[in-house]
Amino acid sequence: MWTDCELDYYLGAYGSKKHELMISWTGETWDNTYINTLFYQANYSGTLYWVPKDGNYMDYLAGWFADKLSKENAERLADPTIGDVYRESDGSPVDFTRIP
Repeated sequence: MWTDCELDYYLGAYGSKKHELMISWTGETWDNTYINTLFYQANYSGTLYWVPKDGNYMDYLAGWFADKLSKENAERLADPTIGDVYRESDGSPVDFTRIP
């Protein structure tokens, strides 16, 4: 559903660590069933598109995740036992930057 609903636009590229953090921070599953509660299928000239039920809420979530990540990364960097930001399995930092 990440690709179908074009969540890259709101939350950036999918990453397993990002997904794990989203689940942890919200208490939601962020699986196909949950994502379906946030989007609906619309038919435009015979083509089906996934559209957010509330675009303002999706914008809010995008900002909230980015702020939460920034705060937690600052805490992790200040902690000498951690000293690093959250990272995906390939070593890239977790990022909630939108992909237009």
